[in-house]
Amino acid sequence: MYKMVRYLIDSIRIAICLLLPAATILAQTPTVGVLTASPDMAPGYSLFAPNATKNTYLIDNCGQVIQQWGNSNYFPGSAVYLKEDGSLIRTCRVSNSNFVLGGLGGRV
Repeated sequence: MYKMVRYLIDSIRIAICLLLPAATILAQTPTVGVLTASPDMAPGYSLFAPNATKNTYLIDNCGQVIQQWGNSNYFPGSAVYLKEDGSLIRTCRVSNSNFVLGGLGGRV
């Protein structure tokens, strides 16, 4: 009886240790911007599309969002380009369980 109770208590402790960090990560608000800045940074903007969102951001060196695009129906692939006329070209992920190597993409 003692071993069974001890096993149950240990199982609950392990479950709490595994689930608590996951709940904390999911509860955090996503951040867009710069975490650290340096005077040695090159001037200009950064264009990126985070893997976990369907948005694309253009930010300055202070982390301020200059432009945000969020009208995509797809998660981003491996590349995003801003043309001189202001239009955005972005690769997108395609669900394909038959081919799992070679990067993320398959749709423009």
